[in-house]
Amino acid sequence: MPSETFIGDTTENLWFMSAEQLPGQVFPALIDPAVQAMFEERLELLKPDVIILDTLTAVGKFDTNDTDAWRIFNSFLLRLRFKGYCVIMVHHAGKNGTQRGRTDAEDNMDLVMHLTPPEGHDPGDGLKACVSYTKVRYGGRLQNFTCEYVGGSWRLVVDSDEKEIVDLLNGGTSIRSISTSLGITIARVRAVRKKAKTKGLLSIPAKKQKAVKTTEELEQEKSIREAL
Repeated sequence: MPSETFIGDTTENLWFMSAEQLPGQVFPALIDPAVQAMFEERLELLKPDVIILDTLTAVGKFDTNDTDAWRIFNSFLLRLRFKGYCVIMVHHAGKNGTQRGRTDAEDNMDLVMHLTPPEGHDPGDGLKACVSYTKVRYGGRLQNFTCEYVGGSWRLVVDSDEKEIVDLLNGGTSIRSISTSLGITIARVRAVRKKAKTKGLLSIPAKKQKAVKTTEELEQEKSIREAL
């Protein structure tokens, strides 16, 4: 099968390679070394900066509980990295909320993001997700967040309890008092305060200036004390 199998379709600087556009409307299994070679050959022609594999099940077509299969596929992903490509791989979560199959997928990943629906979210509530980072390589730290798709664009969502915490902080309430009144940990309040500062949502009131007394006022106070 020639590399032209991966013909795809383009919209300016974005190329799509989907089953419906390929011969037989079947996406070749990227677990097959021969197919990997064809795919890499096609990449040499397109020279993309970023490759999105959506999803692992659809393009890999292998048992994610198979150790040997993961060894083959991870070698393929490493070759793409060594050639300078940024690879984003989308993977389904299982019934327990974690990724399907073995965790071998994360071995060579620099960044792993976990998307979950907000608490109490229903399908009719629109597209909204809580994004958490389960792996960040090189000792980095990234702040989890919630986002929603509204009016054709994504925007950050401030959780209701976060808004209440920020309002209380802006009102001058202490961290300990907020923790007690809302029934949450002090660590949670501090985390929200840190995020609010980063987003510019926290208004820190100006410190009260001590009143400076004049010499005359000090002399008057001294006379009063002596008279007593």
